[in-house]
Amino acid sequence: MDTEIDALVVAIDKDTNGVVSLSEWVAVLSPKLEVEKDFRAIMANVDIDDPIDLEEKTLDLRFRTKALEQELMLLRKTNGGLGNRVRGAETAAPSKKALQAKMADKIKLLET
Repeated sequence: MDTEIDALVVAIDKDTNGVVSLSEWVAVLSPKLEVEKDFRAIMANVDIDDPIDLEEKTLDLRFRTKALEQELMLLRKTNGGLGNRVRGAETAAPSKKALQAKMADKIKLLET
């Protein structure tokens, strides 16, 4: 145990005086704290400290991804390519065609 503590002190003690100061602790912990704050900001709608909530969100995302992949495969099978189907729809209103083309481009970007 003492060797672990000694190794910790050596790793943190930048001025090698054998004493770990507050500023040395802050210098070691600040980058980790910033990464943690960034991660929590990204995961804003998920309580990452609650394992049940985290698992629920993970399962929900897996289900949605699988459902979207299945729907995309069905569209490909039935229509011979999503881009051709959307851009080839001559009966749609002009504003609807533009929206369909925009969505098709987004889907193509996600596929690549």
